[in-house]
Order: sequence, then structure tokens, then C-alpha cells
Amino acid sequence: AGLLPFEDHPGRKMAIHKRRADLLAVPLAQLNEDAYVQLYRQALYDVASFRSEALELKEALLKVSQGDRPFLYAALAPYVQQAVQAHRAFLKRFEVEGRPPDKVDDECRQAYLSSRMALARAHAKLPSSASLCEALEQYQLVAAHIKAHPADGMHAEAQLCAEMTQLLPVRIAHLKREEAAAGQRGP
Repeated sequence: AGLLPFEDHPGRKMAIHKRRADLLAVPLAQLNEDAYVQLYRQALYDVASFRSEALELKEALLKVSQGDRPFLYAALAPYVQQAVQAHRAFLKRFEVEGRPPDKVDDECRQAYLSSRMALARAHAKLPSSASLCEALEQYQLVAAHIKAHPADGMHAEAQLCAEMTQLLPVRIAHLKREEAAAGQRGP
């Protein structure tokens, strides 16, 4: 965290985030998750945050180049996958019988909801109906959780989720029509 504010080059910032995630992988593999639940969750959340930040930086780098859109999405896909995997690993620690929890402890709520939001944003980076359906599901989970358990400081997130749950179905329907038309035309 010490050097990152002084680094201007997005590529080097990405390298710093990758190094941080790689450095946390070793203790995570050796740490007893049952004995150190909170520490383990914190490390997973940090890895997920690093992966999301790297995704945002990569997207910014690719948008600057203004290249071919299919190339942009192909180059972004591995970063999306890494961010999705990292956030799912963190969120899995909260599941009850394989399902998202009804309620999260107050001390973990901000991290839990932030991770769900980051997961939704990561899924929304790729323009496929399947990916956007995943994003919609995450936004709906966050909206339902905030509605059932109002939290201080989550008004903006609640409003964003409400907007996204209204906008994404329209975009998904549009993409499904495009995908169907492209499937009829052939390669």
C-alpha cells in the first residue's frame, strides 16, 4: 500500500496488485481456516480487492488504446475470471448450506456487500447475456440483503442496486436478441 499512491503507470500498478495477491496466496494455503476464520476471510477479501483493482486498471489501459472491441473483451476476460474467482472464494465463507446467508454479522457486513457489488461489476464487464445475468443476480442479492437488514452508509449502494436491477434486464434481453440473430447468421 505504501508505494501504490506514488506510482503513475497503470501497468506497474497492476503488477503491484498481482504481487500482493500472489504474496497472500502462500499464507492462505498454509493457514487453518477453521482456527483463524476472521483472518482467513480478511486475506481472501484482500486478494479479491487486489484482483478487482487490477481488473479496473486493465480495463482503463485497454480503453485508452481504443482497440477492437472483441479484442478488448478477450483481453479483459482473464482479469474478470480472476476477480470473479477471488470474490466467490471470499463469499463462499459466508454461505449457509450452499446458499447466501440471510444475515451477516455487523462487523463483516460492509466487506460482504462490497464483495458482492465488486462481483457484480466484474461480471458486467463482459458483454454476454450469461455474464450480465450473473451480475443481475448479485445486484438482486445485495438489494434484498440491504432491504431486509438496513445498514448505515449503504444508501448509495442500495440506490445503485435498485437502478441496476431495473436496467440490466433490458440490456440482457437486447443481448439475447443479438446473440440469437448472430447464431442464425452463423460464423
